Amino acid sequence: MVMKLALVFLLMGYYRSSANAFSQDGAEYDPFVEGLLLDDVSPNLASQSSNNSQILPKSVRQSLSGSHRPHSLSNYLRLPESVAISASEDLTYLFKPERNARPLPNWVKNILLVTAPPITAPTRSHWIEIMCHIDRMAVRIRKRVFTNPKAWKYIKLKSCPVNQAVTDAEHYKFDFYLSGCGMELESTPDRVYYSTVLKYEPKVTGSIIRELPFSVPLECSYNRFHRSYKVGFQPRLHGRTLFRAFKANVGVTITPHDSFWNELPAGSTYPLGKPMYFEVKVPTSSKDQMVYVNSCFMTAVPDARATPKYTVIDNYGCMVDGLKTDQSKFLSRPSRTSLRFTVGAFVFKEIVYQRHNTDMTKLYMHCEITMGSVRPTPSAKSCNYDTETEMWQELHGGTSVCTCCDGQCPYPESAHRNMLTSHFWSMGSSGYDD
Repeated sequence: MVMKLALVFLLMGYYRSSANAFSQDGAEYDPFVEGLLLDDVSPNLASQSSNNSQILPKSVRQSLSGSHRPHSLSNYLRLPESVAISASEDLTYLFKPERNARPLPNWVKNILLVTAPPITAPTRSHWIEIMCHIDRMAVRIRKRVFTNPKAWKYIKLKSCPVNQAVTDAEHYKFDFYLSGCGMELESTPDRVYYSTVLKYEPKVTGSIIRELPFSVPLECSYNRFHRSYKVGFQPRLHGRTLFRAFKANVGVTITPHDSFWNELPAGSTYPLGKPMYFEVKVPTSSKDQMVYVNSCFMTAVPDARATPKYTVIDNYGCMVDGLKTDQSKFLSRPSRTSLRFTVGAFVFKEIVYQRHNTDMTKLYMHCEITMGSVRPTPSAKSCNYDTETEMWQELHGGTSVCTCCDGQCPYPESAHRNMLTSHFWSMGSSGYDD
């Protein structure tokens, strides 16, 4: 009888011990958790909140609350998908199977007990963005960068053109495999790099450029080694966003303005590919006279005799640059003593091809100004070219005084003319209204 009672008590003790090895909802206690101080090996335990941590054995609770534990229990399952490491941190050889058992070193626990990094807010969108996929590179550039609606013809990712199939209303896009588009491969012990160049090379005709060519180096880099904490996934590779800003300074004496006709201070910038706004003024005039601009041309140096030069107004008031761009035109007069006009921004080719010469980044405007009759004449006029009708039109109406713009307008019989040279300004891809 004594032996039977002893056996009964022994069995009761066994079942009591077994019952203590389960949580309140039947989650089995895994002794491996106690040894690793890691509870993600038991999914049922993982569902328990920190308030239910009392279901763990006392030894586990004590070790979890110990000062040597690097993370709280609530952070155990907040594991990253992977952690990028350097080649020197690849310790695979230390995890080979071996006989018997031994306690895990602290450095192993630190590896196993990592937590996922906090989620950071996305950065603002830039002009040029790149996304590095596991086998290809995706690049997009905002269409607002360009003033030419056919800019896609001149954009290339090294040797590859724009993907028209994926281009949307706001972006030109590229999407190519890393093995194409002239990608250059570089490998180091820690990372693999794929690099290429995004180029914009607009067509150039004549001696001026209305859009600056540019090139932006792009690169996708990949870690060679990762520590994986979740099974059945591919590492999420975060792309690098690159943005190349072009800056310049502007300042003119023939008064420059913005599009709202606010005067721009010296040192401002005019954005390339957009109109430059100018106003010519004279102090006073008689009631029967108005100010006219006979001619205007630009040079890269203060000397009006220098070359190259580009003429925007010629033939006693013909806006000849209007034949090439509708951004160049005379505008309505605020008074008889002032004349406003716009010129499509441009640079000389030398500015692009001789950047080492700092003087070549500057532009000077030289204008011949005269006073003439309030009633326009072939020798004193302000004629714009209408690209739709392909005809010349005088600012104040009528076409007869402008017919000579296609030939040689008559020299004025007598007039007092002043040649003005502006202060320099420089061109940039961003400016006062960017």
